[in-house]
Amino acid sequence: MIFVVLLVTMLGVAALMVDLGQLRASSRDGQLHVDLAALAGAKRLSRGDANGACQDAIMYLNTNDARIAPVINPAVFCGPITNTCTNTSPMLAPSVSAGAVTVSVRYPVPAAEINDPLWGGAGLSDGVSQCRRLRVVETTRDRAKFSKIFGIASSLTSRSATVRPFDGSGGPPALWVLDPTGCVPLKIDGGSQVTVGTATVKGIIAVDSNGTACTGGDTTVSVTGAGTLLQAVGPPNGTAEGDIHLDALPAGSGNCVIPACDPSDVASGRITPQPLHGDAATRSYVDWRYNCKTGYPAYHGATINNCPDTPATGGTAYPYIDNLKTAVGTSNVPASGTWTTIGPNPNQCNPAATISYPVGNYYVKCAKGNNGFVINSGVTVTFSGGNIVFEDNVTVSNGGTLNLNTANTNPTLPAACQPPTVQAPCLTNSAATAAVVYLRGDTTTMLSASGSGTIVANHVFVYGGTGAIASTGNPPLWTAPIQGPFTGLAYWSDMPATASSAQRGSFTISGGSGANLTGIFFTPEASPFKLAGGGNWGQQHAQFISYQLTVTGNSNLTIAPDPTAITPPPPNGYLIR
Repeated sequence: MIFVVLLVTMLGVAALMVDLGQLRASSRDGQLHVDLAALAGAKRLSRGDANGACQDAIMYLNTNDARIAPVINPAVFCGPITNTCTNTSPMLAPSVSAGAVTVSVRYPVPAAEINDPLWGGAGLSDGVSQCRRLRVVETTRDRAKFSKIFGIASSLTSRSATVRPFDGSGGPPALWVLDPTGCVPLKIDGGSQVTVGTATVKGIIAVDSNGTACTGGDTTVSVTGAGTLLQAVGPPNGTAEGDIHLDALPAGSGNCVIPACDPSDVASGRITPQPLHGDAATRSYVDWRYNCKTGYPAYHGATINNCPDTPATGGTAYPYIDNLKTAVGTSNVPASGTWTTIGPNPNQCNPAATISYPVGNYYVKCAKGNNGFVINSGVTVTFSGGNIVFEDNVTVSNGGTLNLNTANTNPTLPAACQPPTVQAPCLTNSAATAAVVYLRGDTTTMLSASGSGTIVANHVFVYGGTGAIASTGNPPLWTAPIQGPFTGLAYWSDMPATASSAQRGSFTISGGSGANLTGIFFTPEASPFKLAGGGNWGQQHAQFISYQLTVTGNSNLTIAPDPTAITPPPPNGYLIR
């Protein structure tokens, strides 16, 4: 009798152990599925597309969790989740049961949702914004096999994973072309040699075009002509250790294919190293850095999602470009700050002798009829320091020189004019480290230097309005601000896509020996932005972000952006819970 009792007990325990083992296996599978589903959503979450991130997570579960039947419709399921979010938005948690599995995706994810009772505080990687977190929860009902004899028909296992996108890492692209579909957005020709990176700075080139508009063997990057070279180098020894990222190149491809790139360009050594696939970065990260807001127009069909760093999401970034335009206005003396007016007297708009203006803010009221503010015939005009608003064209030619912010007696900006405190740029203040030049006008407005004309801009951000820049005179000396809301930004153009082909193709900087460019040159409609001029430019600490880009004219150019340049984050994330 004792043996029979023990036998029944042992059989019961064995039955429980079998079902508990099944529960443990189910729990492991569930955790693996939610971990990878959350990571699948990180790519689009990093771009501010929470709805797309939800859909990617559901598609992963549909494909990889055989217990989900029937499959979940991602678009319908994720319909409640929108890309509009603040730190006070309520958490949305669509949920559906598919067979024995119940799936829920939660966004935004407040801190209370992921608090660990054993920790008692926020995790080091949680971030300040609930809008940068997405959570996937999967609950599975496992039917009992043997423990039914104890009245246990089934058991539930629930697993969850929360993902957060990576911040920018790696190196910033020195050449970054934004054309989403076209050919040839990046062209190196005329015997020009372009080296991106150094022995200490990894060189990166990014081409966003997927090549769908390419025809007749055209490619998204072209390097043609004897002696022409495009190479990305980097540590440890400055050899071909950099990266060339092409969206048109299939993921995992080890060789160039048309329309991404021509294999002969690599085989001949004109392109080195072998390009790799890279997801389109889009202009989003530039807008988020300098014009952070909710609501952007589409860019050539590409969606720019809301900036994730607004104060409403717990961030400290503001729409500095929009606020600058509001502060300057569209006509007359800017309402913000104190300004000294120059012009419209022709003697002031086209000075016949060298002149130096003391530190202060200047409104240059010179009309386009005589090419705006004109400096030529060997005349030098110096704006020692301060912010400047030009009503229209600025024309430097025939040996003229324009000096901007070259003798500012204010060493630094006050704390109130620097992030994260500043919201609207302080037009009242400037410093040797930061000044603003603003051009009004229309799509034909030009900041131009030609005929041995020279532009020297010391830590100056130039807002080009809806016009362009054409510097074909002496090599420019132009450094970006190192303080204030426009830190690292040298030039920004808001020329619209509706401008004429001639206007969109008028962006040019001719360099050569003596050129000194630092900062970001953002020309999202230039087709192309041309870097031209023979000779050795020397190393430029610049980042060129343009719709299309061409380097020509036997230039020898080395580019290695400073750390203030924009680095798109990798299109993935990491699990924080």
